[in-house]
Amino acid sequence: MPASLLYGLAALFATTHFASANFDLWVVHGTQDTPSVGRYQVLGWLVDDHGQPTCDDINPGDANLETGYKERTDLSHGRLGIRCEPKSRCGVEHIDSDSWNDYDLIEMHFANKPLWHFTIYKDRGYLDGKTWMWPLFGTDGRTYGACFAYGGQSFGVCTAPGGLLRMWGQRKFRCLAELGAEQIKNAKRGVPPGRDFELLGMEVRNMTEVVPRSGWLEWKA
Repeated sequence: MPASLLYGLAALFATTHFASANFDLWVVHGTQDTPSVGRYQVLGWLVDDHGQPTCDDINPGDANLETGYKERTDLSHGRLGIRCEPKSRCGVEHIDSDSWNDYDLIEMHFANKPLWHFTIYKDRGYLDGKTWMWPLFGTDGRTYGACFAYGGQSFGVCTAPGGLLRMWGQRKFRCLAELGAEQIKNAKRGVPPGRDFELLGMEVRNMTEVVPRSGWLEWKA
């Protein structure tokens, strides 16, 4: 590709403000009663962008969290899920008590194809006005947006037909990025992205817009 075209593409991206997508991270907790093994817990994380999920969004008939993620202690070797540290203060075991400052990091491995694997760290953040922003780091060390503590919402008990499954949850963080909740959900279901794109290095400004960092632009043939 001619260098002039590459330069033109970089200039175009560098001056374009991408419409900010977002996704919210919810901790989900539930119980299911079965005739064979009795009652067991359903624990995990949900990705959503509707402000406050309804029971239809949660899909209470899905005890395996088809559109959600299990909380794990290890996300290496392609394992999907969400990991939070320290376990003694955050995550599914502390759904009703943890606040944003109880989290040191949240690691999110949403998909392998494409590779959507991000981590936010409390001690690597920055102040935007009065809000502490947590940059959304990819496995390549680049940032792809930023997250901030966004609690204060919860959804009520969702009960499946027959009353065998009950689920509830609390929102913990909102992340602003080019990547949205529906793309994440579709990737979890095995649906390929609607367009062939590679996420660019991103940064968040004023909590309203996501812009590319032009120094990180790479043309993929």
